[in-house]
Amino acid sequence: MEHSKPEDVQHIEEFEVEFDMSIFENEGKAPINNQAHVNNIEKMLAPKDAGVIIERSQDHMEATILITPPENGGAPLNPKQILETLQSKGIVYGIDMTMLKELMASPVYNEKIVIARGTPPIHGENGALKYAVKIEGRQAPKINEDGSVDFQNLELIQQVQRGQVLCKKTDATEGMPGKTVTGRVLMQTKGKPKALPAGNNTVVSPDGTKLVALRPGRLVILSDRICISDNYEIHEDINLSTGNINFDGHVSINGNVTSGYEVKATGDITISGVVEGALIEAGGNITVKGGVIGGSKGATVTCKGDLKCKFMENSTIMIQGNIWTEAIVRCEVGCGEELVATDIVGGNIVTGSNINARVCGSSAYTKTKLDSGTNPFLAKMEERLIMEMAATRKQMTEIDRIKMVLEELAKESRLDEEKASMLENLRFSNISNQNLLAAIQEELSGINQKKWSKFVPTVKFSKKVYPGVSVKIKDATYNVQTESNGKTFIFKDDEIFAR
Repeated sequence: MEHSKPEDVQHIEEFEVEFDMSIFENEGKAPINNQAHVNNIEKMLAPKDAGVIIERSQDHMEATILITPPENGGAPLNPKQILETLQSKGIVYGIDMTMLKELMASPVYNEKIVIARGTPPIHGENGALKYAVKIEGRQAPKINEDGSVDFQNLELIQQVQRGQVLCKKTDATEGMPGKTVTGRVLMQTKGKPKALPAGNNTVVSPDGTKLVALRPGRLVILSDRICISDNYEIHEDINLSTGNINFDGHVSINGNVTSGYEVKATGDITISGVVEGALIEAGGNITVKGGVIGGSKGATVTCKGDLKCKFMENSTIMIQGNIWTEAIVRCEVGCGEELVATDIVGGNIVTGSNINARVCGSSAYTKTKLDSGTNPFLAKMEERLIMEMAATRKQMTEIDRIKMVLEELAKESRLDEEKASMLENLRFSNISNQNLLAAIQEELSGINQKKWSKFVPTVKFSKKVYPGVSVKIKDATYNVQTESNGKTFIFKDDEIFAR
């Protein structure tokens, strides 16, 4: 049986043939360095141990391992080689220990494998604001339930109430630093804080996360800050383009109020033009620099304060304070205090105090009724205030009950964000209700003083009074029978005397 030659011997013979051929091919040329060929052969046939090559990415966020196999009877991979090579390359962080153990137990040759990964930094998030109210007013008309379009209530402004949350803040986050596979710390970019845009009549909540209205009014943005203004200025007529006005504060109109529209305010109302067939209602004073004309629909003007008006004609005027006007023509007037006019012609006028006018009635003997000393509002005001006080106390009791439950949850750290906001609003509401009760009690005290007052009013016409005029003071009535130049009507011993 013929034995085959060992593989190493076959390799040597092949190199010898190649060597001899190269000598033959180089005949006549410079001699070849035979020793160099021998050294190359020896090197190629020398045993080569298994090796470990570690490479790092340019940003040092990843490291790979390549294991080379042993050759020509070289030593197999020693697990310590991997650890030593990692250490020599400075790989100290993010090493995949599971992969490392697998490679130590069962090496994978000639394949690049990720052995370590760095941790990128987590950058912080900037603080953010979330508005709880509309910043822009509604411009499009409202669609009613029946499908019709409401062009009178356009809601062009954003109104808020005391204690209402206007804006919420999300705090900036710190983020977290990262680290390269070589252990170098990569600093994160911290989030930038966002301040709550607190302006006039607003306050930041105790926990610093909310902006709250300190008073009712109109929400406005001034220099990127939320402000609550109690003034609403309108530089045009109140008509189809503006719709009705209903504002918690003072209203100033640089124009007219046209027929069929309404202007309501809890504060004062000032109108530079005329009011024609419209409704004007104020919680404070009303000033109409033009005048009030009833027109075909009739005008109604009511307020809790005083009225200053150029003139009023064919209108219903109900004023709890004083009235100052040049002319009253065929109007239904209720005045809680004193009425001062230049001319009064026709209609019915009831006042709680004096009536002073230049002329009353007309040469046509127009029927004009005056009633002085009877406040038309006291009884209704008292009734309304008593009902309002009862409702406020009932609301405060209910608020206290809910607040107690929420405060117990807060003690047990079981209050979520929504309930925490509710608790804060209830606290504001309680303070507001306490102030309201004090104001109601003060008003009731004033009403009682007026009810029991011994003040006796007078009715005075400085220039002329005509027949057709009827003057009532307290329970007595005086009917003017003749035209007179200047008269003062006084009440004495249950009778009215003219002098």
